[in-house]
Amino acid sequence: MAAPVGFAEDGALVLAVSDPADSLGLSDIAVMTKLPVRPAVAARSQIAKLVDTLQFMVEPTQGTSESVSTVIIPPDG
Repeated sequence: MAAPVGFAEDGALVLAVSDPADSLGLSDIAVMTKLPVRPAVAARSQIAKLVDTLQFMVEPTQGTSESVSTVIIPPDG
């Protein structure tokens, strides 16, 4: 379980994660985002609340077609 929370000064994507030892999961996210990843430990309940607030995570209604894209742009550094 992970959710983006910001960017570090070096441009790394900071992720709230419930298991910082999940190197495979962190590596997968780094590959998908093409960004270095820096884990920040958080409780699963805190991450679940955060994910619930992210609108791009809302699933489209069954039978409708919707195009969704999200671009994560690190701050200039």
